[in-house]
Amino acid sequence: MLPARRPVSRPTASVENDLRLGLGLSCASLVAVLWVKTWCLVAWKAARALGLAG
Repeated sequence: MLPARRPVSRPTASVENDLRLGLGLSCASLVAVLWVKTWCLVAWKAARALGLAG
């Protein structure tokens, strides 16, 4: 037997999607910031090891 179809336009579904999208974007931005910070730290340490930075 086929399951009953749910109505397509449900406000709760759109709210859930918005929350999921917001969480995904915040997680992605957090990962990007951490990635950039890590590489800046690596570059700074390499420059310091080479005597380029104070």
